[in-house]
Amino acid sequence: MGSQPEYRNVNNSSYELGKSYIASYVCRILNTIMKVTALIPDELVKEVKKVSGGKNITESLIIALKFYLNSRRLDKTLEQIEKEPMQFNEDFTAYGIRQINRNR
Repeated sequence: MGSQPEYRNVNNSSYELGKSYIASYVCRILNTIMKVTALIPDELVKEVKKVSGGKNITESLIIALKFYLNSRRLDKTLEQIEKEPMQFNEDFTAYGIRQINRNR
């Protein structure tokens, strides 16, 4: 039989296997904590850490995932605006809005 793969401890929650990480990540989603095990290429993890500026893998992934979700939400909003452009009220003026804001 072939030999078992050799795992090397990288930090408290990740193990290196060849060029990929087998890692357990903790991320906060809607005030809950979810533990995720994922195979992620080593180079991708290094680049995400570098670009995101996170202190560790977990923080870097949280930053990257939040950025991705915000980008997708913005894309969907822009698609909606393209389908149905926003229109200002005919009576809209900067002076009128200033008066409304001052009267609040």
